[in-house]
Amino acid sequence: MRKEPELRFPEFSGEWVEKRLGEIAKFFKGKGISKSDIDENGRYKCIRYGELFTTYKEIIRDIYSKTNECENMVISEGNETLMPTSDVTPNGLATASALNEKGVIIGGDILIIKSNKIINNFLSYYIKSHKKQIMRLVTGVTVYHIYANDMKNFKIILPPTLAEQEKIASFLSAVDKKIDLQEQKIEQLEKYKKALLQKLFATKEKKEPELRFPEFSGEWVEKRLGDIANIYQPKTISQKEMKKSGFPVFGANGLIGYYDKYNHLTWQILITCRGSTSGTVSKSLPKSWITGNAMVVNADNYLDTIDKIFLFYTLLNYNYGRIIEGSGQPQITRQPLMKIKILIPPTLAEQEKIASFLSSIDEKIEIEKEKLEKIKEYKKALLQKMFV
Repeated sequence: MRKEPELRFPEFSGEWVEKRLGEIAKFFKGKGISKSDIDENGRYKCIRYGELFTTYKEIIRDIYSKTNECENMVISEGNETLMPTSDVTPNGLATASALNEKGVIIGGDILIIKSNKIINNFLSYYIKSHKKQIMRLVTGVTVYHIYANDMKNFKIILPPTLAEQEKIASFLSAVDKKIDLQEQKIEQLEKYKKALLQKLFATKEKKEPELRFPEFSGEWVEKRLGDIANIYQPKTISQKEMKKSGFPVFGANGLIGYYDKYNHLTWQILITCRGSTSGTVSKSLPKSWITGNAMVVNADNYLDTIDKIFLFYTLLNYNYGRIIEGSGQPQITRQPLMKIKILIPPTLAEQEKIASFLSSIDEKIEIEKEKLEKIKEYKKALLQKMFV
């Protein structure tokens, strides 16, 4: 069987070469950095273990942490690949980030791989494309580890030239930049929406919004939530009762499965009422089963007074911190929710105009999110086809 990738740049040919990573690379460990040494205005940049999961992708473009500590630390020389060495899941260890910048302090629980025969950007993408093989090297039960000796024995199949490695890494990096730009676009739209939510709604201090459509005027009217909606927790069904398909089931954190019945014909506003996400506002779909882990705010009987979509955005803009009870198991109960006071425009026409405007922004955000998912799927396919 010839060792060539399914997808290849036309200027390259010949079989790829199998090597053990330990034959062509050297391995080092980072050194722990104390939290007390971290200073946003510090003199030295540093990379900490947790950031490999939360901040960085296959190629580290910006380094966010800083520190005042430098003596006896492990300092990057450029062209290095970083891997986390412990995590609570095996999947978390099957990742890598390429570090090109010199003079960066590398923290503890980080494995450093350095080679003059592998472009580090290429290696980070290669590791990401071979997750299953990497996960076989992981050991542990509650906390999982991967060691330098395991990675030394890892078999890697390389293009015969550094030029081809560079071309592959550069191409995938360009795709990553497209992903970054798309994520920034979505982030900006989310910020725009958040700013509008603050300006398009009246407050207790000011009964007219800061930003208003010119055809409307007059103070907004205060209402108790319980006077314009029925608020309740439906019956919860167990995981065993759920089906592989059918009507969607909504719980504390959105869609959680399917059932052969529905308890709501129309879409409803949901407020998470149990757990750490208490106060999260979302929407169900028509013909769905809503469980008791979400509080339903059902305005179907009050549509002559309130527009449902306007109410959804109003509740999305509300701070529920004052009515969340408990610390170990936070929750929101029905009575405090019913007493919430909200301000609404004096006419349905203004409610509908605001709702329509915000809905159009949400539709734009969803379109951009779909574009992002398509780019990510494209990258996933490339990772499968560009490597052996």
